[in-house]
Amino acid sequence: MKKSGITSLCLVLFCGFIIPMAACVNGQSSEGEDGGDHSGSVIPADPVNVEHSQSRILEGTVWETAVHRYVTDKQGPKIAIVGGIHGDERAGWTAGLQLVDKFTPELPGICGEILLIPQANVQADTLNERYQGSKSAKNGIGTVGGLSYSDLNRSFPQGRASNAQQTTITISDGVRAAVEEFAPDVVIDLHESLHSWTQQNVTSTSLGDTLIYKNQGVFMDDLLYLYNQKYKQAGEPDFVSNPASVAGSFNYYFSALYPNSVVFTIETNRGRNSSGLDTIALDSRVRQQLNVLEALFDLVWERVDISKI
Repeated sequence: MKKSGITSLCLVLFCGFIIPMAACVNGQSSEGEDGGDHSGSVIPADPVNVEHSQSRILEGTVWETAVHRYVTDKQGPKIAIVGGIHGDERAGWTAGLQLVDKFTPELPGICGEILLIPQANVQADTLNERYQGSKSAKNGIGTVGGLSYSDLNRSFPQGRASNAQQTTITISDGVRAAVEEFAPDVVIDLHESLHSWTQQNVTSTSLGDTLIYKNQGVFMDDLLYLYNQKYKQAGEPDFVSNPASVAGSFNYYFSALYPNSVVFTIETNRGRNSSGLDTIALDSRVRQQLNVLEALFDLVWERVDISKI
């Protein structure tokens, strides 16, 4: 994969975002917390304050879920991260929950603001179902507690599915309103697939080990290159690009709403076997989710110079 280089990236791409990237850079190189070689990493020399506040969306309902906001006193991009849209994709919302305590002044390079919704569809997450009642659903509609549900990731505007249930639309409206009010520069949602892109014979469910995006291909090329070079572990496939943004999905909606912003979906691979069991350990998939985000932070907070990798 050809590298574009972080220097040209800042000059060309981020000017379009109007993200004050240089404000994040103010320190000296160090090794990453995981002990890996993070050449070019930068820890700010000046102290950074982080204010963490918490609110709720859909408060007082069975879909009530937490929204975390982290505001630093160092100028930088606004990043929105959403997990748990599909409840059976455990690595996404598990990674989301692990992120809650991550955004502290000690996090190298932190700047700007972060919005985190770890469990967008918390009821489905608790049930470990794609959507509520999905394990026994008929015609894409499940029932729990006398209420009908459909796939949350087909219930956003811009191509919303014809069978989208009002209960599910209410959840999607709550999630998108929280993200839109934040007005992010970067938007990520955390998902999983049954199989890897490397399994060419399982085309409909082979989204794993990919980043799904429609916007900002130059930036996404750099993100994939950085993850594969710095964070991917031996024996794991490269993460690759995937254009499979589906109508009615979170990704599809926000890609259209913010056409000049970075919007992407992380799809880790569960390694589902013929017995219906996941063969790739949950902790490995969570690590991949978090490391893709680390690579993102490296770029948008300018913690590395990708031209030196």
